Amino acid sequence: MKIHLLVGLVLMLSGCGPDAPQAPAQTADMLKPAPFSLDALSPEVRVAVGRARAAEDAAKARAEVARKGGTAGVVVKEEVVEGIYEGPALMAHYEGDLKDGKYEGVGILTLPDSAISQAGEFSHGLMNGWGVERSVEGRPLYEGGWKDAAHDGLGVEWTQDGKVAQAGLWKDGGLAPK
Repeated sequence: MKIHLLVGLVLMLSGCGPDAPQAPAQTADMLKPAPFSLDALSPEVRVAVGRARAAEDAAKARAEVARKGGTAGVVVKEEVVEGIYEGPALMAHYEGDLKDGKYEGVGILTLPDSAISQAGEFSHGLMNGWGVERSVEGRPLYEGGWKDAAHDGLGVEWTQDGKVAQAGLWKDGGLAPK
């Protein structure tokens, strides 16, 4: 009787037995990258994503200035946009820098009809430079370089659950051939 009790106590204290947590499953979960983790990306793409996120932060700051009444050239603008993107005109909401009636500098462009927002650097009324595209729920869709509103340069496209869909060098909206 004393031996069985001692063995039972040792098993309880050592974490062994039928109620013990399963180490392999826990270890596997701990090794999974966090959603939207940069760990699987090349160093060059990581730098590009860092620049895109910095541009997004700058755009958020400018948008805040615009919402508070702005300064010269920093506005909140609602408009119907034609000719920027393929397809029918879209309703657009823009907060940020404006020059000669066009998006210029940093800002946030929200396109409710497309359920996306783009935050970062704008030139000639389009995303040009570094920036982040997000779903209206706030989930990143693409982070990286832009040219004339298309993915261009180094960047990453994300799946809904935060895994890398595609990453590398982009050209005219798609991954460039290797």
